[in-house]
Amino acid sequence: GMNYIETDVELFVGDTVELKHEPKNAYDSEAIKIIKDGEKIGYVANSVKTNPAGCYSAGRLLEVIKNDFIPRAEVVVMDENFVICRYKQTNEAL
Repeated sequence: GMNYIETDVELFVGDTVELKHEPKNAYDSEAIKIIKDGEKIGYVANSVKTNPAGCYSAGRLLEVIKNDFIPRAEVVVMDENFVICRYKQTNEAL
C-alpha cells in the first residue's frame, strides 16, 4: 500500500526495494515496510481485500524472509492501484 505515504521518491519497474518487518506497527504486527533510497514508500499488502491473487501477504512473506539480513525485492509490475515485486533471496543477484 502506498495510499497513505507522502514521499517524493519515485518507483519504476526494475527498481530494487528493501523490505523491513515493523513488528511494533500500531495497526498490524506483521507489517512489512517498503524502503527505497532510505525512505519508507509503502507497505506489503496483508489482507485478502488488498492482496492481488497469487501474491504473498505480509504475514506469509514473513515466513520466507525471516532469515535474510536485508531482504530485497524487484518491482516487476505496477499501475496506479498496485505494485507487484519479486522477492529475491540474499544470494540472488539484484
